Amino acid sequence: MGTGIERIRLELKKAKVPQVQYELMPSFVKAVFPRPEEVAEIAAQETAQEKTQKRTQKRTQKQQAILDFLKAHPEAGRKDIADNIDGVTENGVKSIIRALQHKNLLRRIGPDRGGHWEVIESDEIENES
Repeated sequence: MGTGIERIRLELKKAKVPQVQYELMPSFVKAVFPRPEEVAEIAAQETAQEKTQKRTQKRTQKQQAILDFLKAHPEAGRKDIADNIDGVTENGVKSIIRALQHKNLLRRIGPDRGGHWEVIESDEIENES
């Protein structure tokens, strides 16, 4: 029926495997399939990308959790934050707060003792620009 090559192409695409290269010879068609190590390398790259995306998404969720907590408790310290947000240590809080300050999403008002946190809303950032 002449559908074999198209079916192979679609199955390889579904499996996220490099496509077969076809060469027309005088009396036949030569199909060159990807080597197993090429397939394994592509799969490893995709897995690494997925892991990076998941890490980034988790980090963003933790950042948002800290921002939400600080909106409600602007006087909170690192220990308070770590005690109230699952999966975040005091050192993790320190790192996340630094990143939030770097992104201009969080600002410290006053000294470490007696000061408070100010969560900067996105429209405030636009007005400062």
